[in-house]
Amino acid sequence: AAKAGIKEGDVITAVDGAQTEGADAVIAAIRSHQPGQRVTVTYERSGSSHTVTATLTAEQTSQQG
Repeated sequence: AAKAGIKEGDVITAVDGAQTEGADAVIAAIRSHQPGQRVTVTYERSGSSHTVTATLTAEQTSQQG
């Protein structure tokens, strides 16, 4: 998200044109795609709407040991 210009406090309103209401809907929309796919993300910041294209990457997990 950060590489696409989305910042903390931005509200994602759509993924690939499908409206999202709430964090769970955003997570579900993103997870319905595969790493490497490009998606358009629409978000609001300070009352203005913006759209960016982002390439999804695999979730990174940290291993302790």
